[in-house]
Amino acid sequence: MAINYVKGQILANVLQRDGNNLSIVNTANSSPTLYVDVANGRIGINTATTTTTLTVNGNITGGNVVMGTVIISNIGNINAGNVNINNLATPTANADAATKLYVDQSISGKTVTNQTLYGNGIDYAFTLNRTTTTSAALVVLNGITQLPYDGTTGAYFMNPSPSANLVFTETPQTGDVIDVRFL
Repeated sequence: MAINYVKGQILANVLQRDGNNLSIVNTANSSPTLYVDVANGRIGINTATTTTTLTVNGNITGGNVVMGTVIISNIGNINAGNVNINNLATPTANADAATKLYVDQSISGKTVTNQTLYGNGIDYAFTLNRTTTTSAALVVLNGITQLPYDGTTGAYFMNPSPSANLVFTETPQTGDVIDVRFL
């Protein structure tokens, strides 16, 4: 088996050393393709700004990737590629994902009924045909499930007094379809 080597001039053009740090740069735009922050034990891919052990500027594609905590920026979407997401923990917060089993067990033996309301661009409170709580109802606006208001964020809350009211934090627009499912 032959071992190839990179000629000194080619290596000098792409390999840069800054103190303890090392980077391989794209000579077309001088941006780092691979950056090693030796002092802090960090690696950057397509970036020299490393804030965590591995910082990637761009898309990651992989097969069996094992990770700890994954922080996803608030831009873009997660595409599971038409495969299952497995081994979810039991949800504890309103925005946690839930497994099919958890949902099935939560509504087992319960009858789900619904009430459909329509936004008019003026009203933000709607009278319901029964008293309920945020934990006993699911509110869907134009096909998108809404999160209950938790004191900081959320789309709605239930006000049981003086009558059963669904109150939105922002006024639904004219023609918005509000589907309230009572569990």
